[in-house]
This record gives sequence, C-alpha cells and structure tokens, in this order.
Amino acid sequence: PAAPINAVTVSTSCGFVDASQPTGYTCKQQKTIGTPTYNLVEYPRTATDDYEYQIVADGHTRGVIKLLVVDQYGNAIAGEDVNFVVSGLTGAVVSPASATTDADGKITAEITSTAVGSALVRVDLADYAYDYGVSFAATFKADDRTPPTIARFDSKTLVDGDYVDALGPIVISVVLDDPGDNAVGINLADAGAITVAVKAVGGGTVNGVTNKTGCDSELDLSDCVVSWEPFVSMTAGSYEVTLTVKDRNGNEQTQAWTVVVEGSAALKDVLAGPGVFDPRSGQPMTISFQSSEAGAVVTLEIYNRSGQLIHRDVLVADAGYNYFEWAGRTLYGNLPGNGIYIFRLTANMAGQVTSQTGKLAVFKP
Repeated sequence: PAAPINAVTVSTSCGFVDASQPTGYTCKQQKTIGTPTYNLVEYPRTATDDYEYQIVADGHTRGVIKLLVVDQYGNAIAGEDVNFVVSGLTGAVVSPASATTDADGKITAEITSTAVGSALVRVDLADYAYDYGVSFAATFKADDRTPPTIARFDSKTLVDGDYVDALGPIVISVVLDDPGDNAVGINLADAGAITVAVKAVGGGTVNGVTNKTGCDSELDLSDCVVSWEPFVSMTAGSYEVTLTVKDRNGNEQTQAWTVVVEGSAALKDVLAGPGVFDPRSGQPMTISFQSSEAGAVVTLEIYNRSGQLIHRDVLVADAGYNYFEWAGRTLYGNLPGNGIYIFRLTANMAGQVTSQTGKLAVFKP
C-alpha cells in the first residue's frame, strides 16, 4: 500500500441506525475512491441541542469509534500508528488513546466522559503531518436517573371517578418538576415530553388528539394544563386516562385516572362548605358538584326553613368539577338568620333534568 489517504474532504452522514451506540445512531465520514465508498471514521451521533442524542457522562457509558485506514487506492493499511487527541472537555477520554491498525486497517476505540459538555476528537496519524478525516464532536449529558414528578394542581385536577363529557375535552391540570441530583429538566417544547393516552376499561385504546398549548414552555411547569379530545364520541362507561411525562434524559413518570362517561344527565359529589358559614367572614360559601356533561345549565336555589327562596344562581357547567359561590346575602341583599338552610341543584342537559339537594348551616357569632 501507499501512504494513508490525506482525507481532507469527506462526506459525513449521521442517519445510520446503530444499536451499539448509546444514542442509537452512528455518523460516518466517507470517501469514494474509484467506485467503492469507504467508511473512514465512524463515531456516535450526538447533538448539543437534543438530549436524546447525548451520551450520559457517568464514566462508563461508551460511544464507539471505528477507524479504517486506507491509501489513495483504497488498500487497507496494517500496522499504522494512530493517536486520538481529545480537547475541549476535561473528563472526556478515548480508550485506547493510541493504537495500531490491524491486518484489515481497522481500529476500534471507545469514548467516555465524567463531565458534561462537548469534546472535540481529532484522529492523528503518528507518522504524517495531516489528520485522518475531520475532527468530530461528542456531547455528554448529566447522569440524571430520577424521573419527573406529577403533583395535584388545584381542585379541578382529575381524580378517580370524575365525570367527563363523551366528546371531551378531558382537562388535566398538574404541577411538574424534575428533582434529584444532576436534574436535566423537562423540555416542554419537545413534542414527546408529554403524552396523553385514553383507553376503555376492559377495552382498547381510544383515538384522540392532545392539546398542549397550556403546557409547552418552562413557564408552564407550575401550571401545566393539557387537554385531550376523542375523534368520535365515547360510549358510556369507564376510561383510564394516562399522563406520561419525560425529562430530557428520557426518565419517565406516569399518572393515571379512571374517569366516567355517564351517558345521561347526572349530578354527584355535591358538597357545601365551610360546614358552618358566617356570612360576615368575607369568605363565600362554596357549593361544588360534578356534572356528567358539558353544557348543562345548572341552577342553585337556597331556601330558608319556611320554604322561601332567598338565593338563586345559574351557571353553564363543564363536565366534571364545578362550583357556585354564595356571598351570604339574600335576594334583597340582607344577611340571612342563623339556622339550617336547604339548597337544591337542578341540571338541565339537552332536555334531561336531574336534581340534588343538601343542607348548609349559617351561624353569626
């Protein structure tokens, strides 16, 4: 063979699937000599702006480097001494740092790092004044193995047994965090960071579309609102809603809720609080409930012990959690007297009417 080719011009492609690489892909610096194309330098595909294409900086996750040394005619060169020169990142190491090509002109090495960042690797032919191929970068990420957390946001956060409308949307309000040492964070701008899946209990997956406009930036981590709508109306029954959140290292956390499509007009979970209401406290009385369908017109009526109507209010309900607030004044703006009052919720859903009643206590010390 003649001297090794002075590969000052190579074509580089990084779309080669390779299970041996920690990022799943290999980049190849190629040179065509005559008819054949030779893979001169192969190395792990990495990227500074995409954590999926970064190697974990734990000192033992290894990217594979392969070298094929040929002359200008494409003949393999055995016994050629090669050095791998690493710069730009203290803690990044190629092993072996120096090696000699085998009978086929090949060398295999590995790159690891204990530091986060990008290392530049140069292939140096020991006996020649030119590099082999083009210097390439290997980018390393923090060794974060702690999954994100999903926490309840407010009273409208899903809980098991919630009603949802057959046509949606199913709204999920949560607080997200990525705790732990060396946490890499959650990239909400990444389409794969948050997914929602819905399946019928005892049945198959329900196809639908997820809207993440309320959870697509870092500002939304403490107030993440995601909604999901089915392509077609869901039949009455129970459904499992699963939220999956991934951080930049691919650590995954899921939370699931079982929700109910009722299929008819219904109210449930009717609660009034506080248990004893002082209308002079400045805090309203809250009367909450679950509606089986969105768009139901719900009327609240409060009666005194004599059966006289003292308060009335109306809202258009969402499917699931809803509430009224009563400031503690009668229809004429007066304070009600101490005692037990009856309230009634009446829902009109496309001509179907249902109601629930309850009691509340008023006490002015």
